[in-house]
Amino acid sequence: MTKNEALRMALDALEMYELETNSEFQRKAIIAIKKALAHVDGNDTSQKRVDKAEEKRHEPVAWMFEFPDKRVKPKFDSAPHGGDWQPLYIHPQPDAYGYAKRLSEAIWKKHYQSTAPQWKPFDDLMGVLTQIDNMTAGLTTPPAAQRPWVGLDWLPEHKCGLHLIHNEHRDVYETVEQFYDVDDFISEEEWHKAVAEDSVWVLHWYPNTPVGFTRIAASTLDAIEAKLRSKNT
Repeated sequence: MTKNEALRMALDALEMYELETNSEFQRKAIIAIKKALAHVDGNDTSQKRVDKAEEKRHEPVAWMFEFPDKRVKPKFDSAPHGGDWQPLYIHPQPDAYGYAKRLSEAIWKKHYQSTAPQWKPFDDLMGVLTQIDNMTAGLTTPPAAQRPWVGLDWLPEHKCGLHLIHNEHRDVYETVEQFYDVDDFISEEEWHKAVAEDSVWVLHWYPNTPVGFTRIAASTLDAIEAKLRSKNT
């Protein structure tokens, strides 16, 4: 078998395989074999046809112009002159696989490296996009009941309701002295501050059952938090 015949057999096999996979690797291999065949045959015309086909493959299929008000105007027949026309391609740009591969590796490293240390990205664009889709689908937000109350860990345990209320007295056009009971406040100092500043925070909760509750008040939410934290230490 001659070199020419071997190249033609490889070309036939790759072209058939490309119909099934359409990968960038097979496409580049086909171009390389066609160029080698053109060189072996000494046929400059064949080489020019290959180069022209490759050039045409990367030509835009249309152009798009976007106006300042976000309207768009397409153009299909020929390259436009003047203006900021954006080319539109039917095939992904050459670096699409590299970008997708780096993105998939970043997601894996941040979220899956400890649980799937042997993971590797696929060798083609569609394979990597599928991996990204699968990995991001696994990054679901846990239900609210399972999420920690970040910054609210000082709130008391409650098997029934818990209510945080601010300035309820203003809803009925009353003053602090008219609306609240001084005994609800965590200290006499906080009562006087609430009266002076016309600001009251109330935390009301049911520790075990709907019968029987605890209620504390202060001029600021920070004061309530500090009081509850001091009880837990």
